[in-house]
Amino acid sequence: MEDERQGRLETPYGAVAYRMRPGLQAGVPIVLLHGRAANSTQWDGVVEALGAGPTVLMVDLPCHGASRPYEGFLYDRAADHVAEIVRTELDAPACVVGHSTGGVVAQVLAARSPELVRSLVIADAAPVRAGVYSKLELFALKRSAGALLVYEERSVHSIATVMSKELAATKAGRERLREVLDVVDGHALLGLFSIADGELARYLERLEAPLSVPRLTALVCGQRDKLNKIPRHMHAWAKSVGMPLDVLPGCGHFCMLDDPAAFADIVQKSAQVDSGAS
Repeated sequence: MEDERQGRLETPYGAVAYRMRPGLQAGVPIVLLHGRAANSTQWDGVVEALGAGPTVLMVDLPCHGASRPYEGFLYDRAADHVAEIVRTELDAPACVVGHSTGGVVAQVLAARSPELVRSLVIADAAPVRAGVYSKLELFALKRSAGALLVYEERSVHSIATVMSKELAATKAGRERLREVLDVVDGHALLGLFSIADGELARYLERLEAPLSVPRLTALVCGQRDKLNKIPRHMHAWAKSVGMPLDVLPGCGHFCMLDDPAAFADIVQKSAQVDSGAS
């Protein structure tokens, strides 16, 4: 993207890379946290749809994209890294947008550093609560990547294509997701699934009380999201906090790739809201 600036946060575990589009207009800055096994380029279509606007910060989560090599992925550690980047780069609390794995990081960020979050958008991610997943679902999360290893060697090399068909619903979305996932090879991609899912299960098992998530302004889900019963969890979450669930028609788990304009519209509206809801 034009006028984009790249940065790196050095940590004891590895560097965390990020990209910034400087603000073209005044407004609440926007922080975008990508999904499972992806990287910050999944947001390029959304940033383009946002047009001339405030500063946009896109982080490659630890172990993902340009944030490799990195040792020891933890959700609370990733949230703290994002918090440090936000404190360094932004001069005001942000509209934080988290998708899938990034949605978990965003919730942890809001709970640990609420002063950095003006509004919060969670897409295609369940609430971070110990009782959300059953014991069987937690067991499956821990072993999701291991189960995929039963694929034959030639199938592992095409795993990005398989995942794109499962996680996006439109032709354009699948093609774009394949480009995003193809940054790493099939074996590395399986490793990212293991990191995202396995550490989520372990984090939830360590969680003694439901995470308090302030500033929640929008919950978004693709109508055709089939991953880990996400729609069911998100409908229940929306009902529990008394807000509507924005269901994007004809979209899959990576709903922002299937319909970037609709997703950008939700982000723009959320950036204009100052919510204290939790």
